[in-house]
Amino acid sequence: MTRLTRLLKTSTFRLSVVYLALFVLSVVTVLAYIYLNTSVLLARQTNQTIEVEITGLAEQYRSGGLTILVRIVAERSRSGQGGVYLLTSPSGIRLAGNIRTMPGVGQASDWIEFDYRLPDGGEGDIRSARARKFRLAGDYRLLVGRDIGALRNFEALIRSTLIWALGLTLLLGLAGGLFMSRGFLARI
Repeated sequence: MTRLTRLLKTSTFRLSVVYLALFVLSVVTVLAYIYLNTSVLLARQTNQTIEVEITGLAEQYRSGGLTILVRIVAERSRSGQGGVYLLTSPSGIRLAGNIRTMPGVGQASDWIEFDYRLPDGGEGDIRSARARKFRLAGDYRLLVGRDIGALRNFEALIRSTLIWALGLTLLLGLAGGLFMSRGFLARI
């Protein structure tokens, strides 16, 4: 029997593997909890930002009319701060905004996620957004959203970090089990 085979058959190594499995399960549970809570928190903050903005724009429309709303939407569309806007007439003609057409036509939900391209964007400038469609008095339609590309990148970074942390935990746990078993065999 080789030295490694004897090492792997020791009760110390087996106990180390059982402990490692329990530890990895604990780490996976904690990391999954962190990931899910972070994702939910960021999505909730995005939705709240959109809701506040829709409320403000609807109030501007009620107090100042269509001309004021068109001006405000046009200004916010040019700000470059991650907002996605579209204001259309009752017949669907674009009045203001930084996207060309209303996404999610025919979808029952007012909340949508979609890919879009800025009107002045290049060929490869496809982005992702989360938005809410809202119907104003007079049957005008307003879409207000936020670019979620940075959010998706952050989620991918968290996933990658969690996978690396899990791999490192496994590697260190196995190395520790082998080290403990080797020490046990050396005493025998």
